[in-house]
Amino acid sequence: MLYVGAAFAILQGVELLVDALHLPAIVLTAAAIASVIGLPVALVVSWALDIGPDSQASPRQREGWLSWRTVVAGAALLVAGVLLGMAPQFFAATEPVAVAEPVRRYEIRLPEEAPVDFVGSSPLRTPVRAFAITPDGERLIYSGPAGDGVSKLFVRRLDDFDVEAVQGTEGAYRPFVSPNGRLVAFFAHDELRVVPIDGGPVRRIIAAPNPRGGAWLGNDRILYKDREGTQTWIIAIDGGNRQPVRVREPGNPDGSPIHLIETMYPTPNNRGLLVIAFPGNERSPALIVWDPDSGAVNEVIQMPVFAQAVNGGLVYAYGNDLLAVDYDVESMRATGEPRRVGTDLRRDGPLPQFVLSEKTLIYATGAPYRQVQVARITPEWRLESTAIAPGQYRDLAVAPDGGRVAATLASGSSDIWVYSLADGQGRRLTRGGANHHPMWSDDGDTIYFLHENSDDPVGMYYTSSSSATFEKELAYETPNHADEVHSGDLAMMVVTEGDEFDYALVNLRTRETTMVSDQEGVHETLGNLSPDRRWVALTTDASGRYEVIVKPVDSSTSPVQVSVNGGEEPRWSADMREIYYRYGTKLFSARVYTEEGALMVSTPAVVFEDSQWINVGGYSYWPDPANGGFLILRADDPPTTRSLRVVEGWQSIRPETARSGATH
Repeated sequence: MLYVGAAFAILQGVELLVDALHLPAIVLTAAAIASVIGLPVALVVSWALDIGPDSQASPRQREGWLSWRTVVAGAALLVAGVLLGMAPQFFAATEPVAVAEPVRRYEIRLPEEAPVDFVGSSPLRTPVRAFAITPDGERLIYSGPAGDGVSKLFVRRLDDFDVEAVQGTEGAYRPFVSPNGRLVAFFAHDELRVVPIDGGPVRRIIAAPNPRGGAWLGNDRILYKDREGTQTWIIAIDGGNRQPVRVREPGNPDGSPIHLIETMYPTPNNRGLLVIAFPGNERSPALIVWDPDSGAVNEVIQMPVFAQAVNGGLVYAYGNDLLAVDYDVESMRATGEPRRVGTDLRRDGPLPQFVLSEKTLIYATGAPYRQVQVARITPEWRLESTAIAPGQYRDLAVAPDGGRVAATLASGSSDIWVYSLADGQGRRLTRGGANHHPMWSDDGDTIYFLHENSDDPVGMYYTSSSSATFEKELAYETPNHADEVHSGDLAMMVVTEGDEFDYALVNLRTRETTMVSDQEGVHETLGNLSPDRRWVALTTDASGRYEVIVKPVDSSTSPVQVSVNGGEEPRWSADMREIYYRYGTKLFSARVYTEEGALMVSTPAVVFEDSQWINVGGYSYWPDPANGGFLILRADDPPTTRSLRVVEGWQSIRPETARSGATH
């Protein structure tokens, strides 16, 4: 009772001092805690020293200071002190607190003679994913120039200034690294190949004509797409009998196909592939996880984005920004608020140029490869510029008088513009929805085009080429596009069914349809009707790669092959004495003649070449009726870069620390 009374008196005094001196409240709190802790200490000491109202002598007179009571009391006080010191650990959370990795942003510069090449040796000169990263985030593997129009692989450690060429990889493009970080798969000379990152012999896995990318399925299997992405295969890279297995695109519960876009990235723990797809009859794509073994599909984001995922996070492109969200491996779901982790992203068409590991994000900046200029090839095979400013053009069509060009301008929206070749001035022709594939009528007064993504029926429409107001009329309701329209409204129509593209001649007035090519399992596209309307030159992959053939409209005789080692985009000369076609950066010409009534074609020869002539997914050159020669689309800048941005610790970037404005 004496201790309690004394403690109460002391606390009253401390309270008066706190009020008088304006001391912090923690002083009174500390005094109260000390008085509570002191009570058991006082009791133990009193027992040890036998202090109490019944004591007759001092402790020294009875037993001395060191006794069994004092030893026990000291040990008890020591144990109590240790337990009191450890108490916070027992009451604290048992889960370890994750320490955020510091975020480091910097830029790496590659040697002038070894930049990243975003096209490489791709046979059709289309932009590809140009670099990859090891799972530990420490090494960059990329495709760069090797001279003589080919490319090869280079490796650069992020903590080093030098790059090393991977021997034996000439012609390499589209590299992708195995999950264990030991192997790099790539394509070269129409083959899928594999090489150890640390050096070693290159293995040729299998022929893959016109490949469109691939992804590792674990460390011993690869999924790849060939024939311009029309066929998908899985192959084991080890073992004596490497036979690929054809993979069908997944389907919806109602049996309708889910159409996949070619770029695929593995998910963490090999749970499937992240891929952009068109689920069901949706016209808007979504990001899904697809398991090619089981066919299972799990939707991640209802947005047309390209993404890559690692444990804990998923990064996707939104415009020219890179956004990150949390990613749950088990549920395969993206959760949480997005945060911006990269800006000024380079996008070659829809393909964003970035790669990531769990700790490192690397991406390219700058203008896309599809920023193009309209140039002219003269009859003497010289290259000249035109007055039209560079832009994201595709689907050009030259007016019959040669003075105007209609083009699809893919900048924000997709619309048809008409440009003057004399002064480069342009006028927007269409408004509303997505409009593309313009075609001139023979008199130049009308432009036909494909219209979609609006409340109007999807199909081929036509409008005045010179009217100040835009009014369109439906010519033919169809989801398919045409490559050309001739007098009498005769259209060369591409007919799409599943994975197959076929050709038909369609009379837009009578709806009469004549199939020109309809081979099962064969992709046929990019055709041109001969001036006498008797023959069609077209592109086909019946042999496994794209080749140019000529066949009669009435199918009266067998097709005649024109190209020898690959070809596409055939064009007849006005006098039908030559057929032109392109392959990569080269324009070929083959002489056409008859022998004993049969159509014959000479061995083709290269007549023009330009390293910046690009492939836009359709025709990329057009006859110039006013001046002779052709108009072509060529890159405004070389498809290379020496600068890449690196973000280490990107998963530590949170919404509150990221730059505002990111939207999901």
